[in-house]
Amino acid sequence: MAYSTINDPSAQFQAQLYTGNGSTQTITNTGNADLQADFVWVKDRVATHSNLLSNTTRGITKYVYSDSTQAEQTNTNRVNAVSTDSFTLGNAGDANTNSNTYVCMQWKGNAGSSPSNTDGTETALVQLNSTAGFSIIQFNSGGSTGGTVGHGLGEIPSFFIAKNLNSSGGWYGMFPKIWGGNQSAGINTTDAFGTVSGFSNFTSTLFTEGQGDSNDYICYAWKPIKGYSAFGSYKSNNNADGPKIFTGFKPALVLAKMTSAGTNWRYYDNKREGFNPENNYLLTNSTAAEDTTANSEIEFLSNGFKLSNAEGDINYNTEMVLYAAWADKPSVFSDGVPTTAR
Repeated sequence: MAYSTINDPSAQFQAQLYTGNGSTQTITNTGNADLQADFVWVKDRVATHSNLLSNTTRGITKYVYSDSTQAEQTNTNRVNAVSTDSFTLGNAGDANTNSNTYVCMQWKGNAGSSPSNTDGTETALVQLNSTAGFSIIQFNSGGSTGGTVGHGLGEIPSFFIAKNLNSSGGWYGMFPKIWGGNQSAGINTTDAFGTVSGFSNFTSTLFTEGQGDSNDYICYAWKPIKGYSAFGSYKSNNNADGPKIFTGFKPALVLAKMTSAGTNWRYYDNKREGFNPENNYLLTNSTAAEDTTANSEIEFLSNGFKLSNAEGDINYNTEMVLYAAWADKPSVFSDGVPTTAR
C-alpha cells in the first residue's frame, strides 16, 4: 500500500474562513499545523466581489483578480501581511466588508525566498516548496517569443496558471502533464481548452513562453505529491450516481473545469460546509457569491471525491473534466494508519 509523504497537509495548504469587520484585523489559521502562506486566494462568499490573489514573491500587497483581465494593482487595504500562522487585512470591501463571510485559500511556498533560476534562457525568480510540489514563478518575457523559463519542480507540472502582470490580459489555466503542453482555458473565462502559444513545451525543468511583450508574468505550478495533492481527469455521466475519483486523500479543496466551452471553473472546500454533500461552490471566473441553492453535487470521501448530481459544469453528458485537489488528510499516514471519512 502506498503511504503519504505528508502526514499533516495543513502545514502546506489551508482553507480558512473569517468574517469581515470593515476595519483592520488579523486572522489566525485554525488548522492543525502553523501555516505562513506565500500564495493567498481570498473570496467574499456573500457578495459580488472578485477573487483576490497575491503572493510573497511579488509582495503580499500586490494583487490580481482571477475573474478579471485587470493588470496587477498595489493596495495595503487588502491582504497586507502574512505571519507565522496568520494574515492581516485592511478595510477593502473585497477582503474585509463588515459582517461579510470570506474564505482564504493559502499555500505555503518558501517563506518568500525567490532565488534566481537560470535553467532557461530567461532568468526567473522561483519560490519553490519541494515538499509540497509547488512553485511560484516570476519572469519578464523580454520581448522574446521563444525563450525558456525554469519552473523548479523537477517534473512536468500537472497544473499551471499564469497571468500578465503589467497590462490587461487574460489568464492561462493548464494541465500540461495531463491535457497537453499547450492546451489552456483561461481561469477568468468559460472557454474550452484550446491550443495557445503563450506557454508550451513543458519539461521537467522548463517551459517555453511565447509572449513577446516585455512584461512581467506570474505563474503558479504544481506537481502531485502522494497523499497531499492530485491532478487528473474524469468522464462525466450526467447521473446522480456520478463518477468517483480516487485521490489518495480526504480533500480540503477540489477545483474542476470541463474541457468544453460554456462551463465554469468551480471550486469546493471542506470548510464552508464541513460535511457532505459539499454543494456550495465558488467560481474562479466570476465575482458571483457562493452558490447555496444547488442540489447535492460533490461528496468528499476519505480517499477522494464523488459526483452526486447531474448538472452542467462538472457532471454533464459524457464530457471530460479536469481537476486539481489538495488534501485535508491522507488516506493512509506514513506509519500505515488509515484516516477516516467524516
